[in-house]
Amino acid sequence: MVSQVKEKQKNRIKFVFEVPKKVGRPSLNPRIVFNALMWILKSGARWRDLPARYGNWHSIYHKFRLWCSLGLFDRLLKVINADAKDATLLEFDSTFCKVHKSACCALKNQAIGV
Repeated sequence: MVSQVKEKQKNRIKFVFEVPKKVGRPSLNPRIVFNALMWILKSGARWRDLPARYGNWHSIYHKFRLWCSLGLFDRLLKVINADAKDATLLEFDSTFCKVHKSACCALKNQAIGV
């Protein structure tokens, strides 16, 4: 079942991975760019630390900025979640974080009024 869902999702977003045909300088392979972006997101590394197997980090970065300006990632999420039966918004709120009293500018030995 899970693999079927993933295949459906892949088929919906394959328009992203189509290599445009044009005359002139060859464009970057979108699949490699996407894999490079996933590597950056997963590792948390700097752009300059992108492995050479993905190509020039500067070119990948510029393609990422282009995709952001075109709203590609928003469209991808809408397409992937188009038939989501239980769409849920998750939000992280600071009220769930325990913080030491010094984090709220309290002085030592000062009681914090609630």
